[in-house]
Amino acid sequence: FDSRLAELDQTSHAKDGRLQDLTQETSMLRSQVSLKDRKLQDLEAKMLKSDQDLDVKLANTSKGLDQSRKQVKELVDENRSIRQQISDLSATSTGYEEMLRRKD
Repeated sequence: FDSRLAELDQTSHAKDGRLQDLTQETSMLRSQVSLKDRKLQDLEAKMLKSDQDLDVKLANTSKGLDQSRKQVKELVDENRSIRQQISDLSATSTGYEEMLRRKD
């Protein structure tokens, strides 16, 4: 009976040791998971900030592009108007030259 009791006591101590080891390992793993979760949250926050910054840059670039297109259109229209004015002046000049020739 004593030997059986000693054997059970030894088995109980072994199980207690294993349980303590497993408890420590579980605690260590939880700590690692917690650290990785914090790192993941930090990276997600950085990614969100970067994404927002890129959206702002894209909006500004698009606005600049729209303004440039508007300016190009205005310059093309102005160029067309100037060409028409030159053409009108040329026609008027030719008309005056013909009138002067007729008078002479």
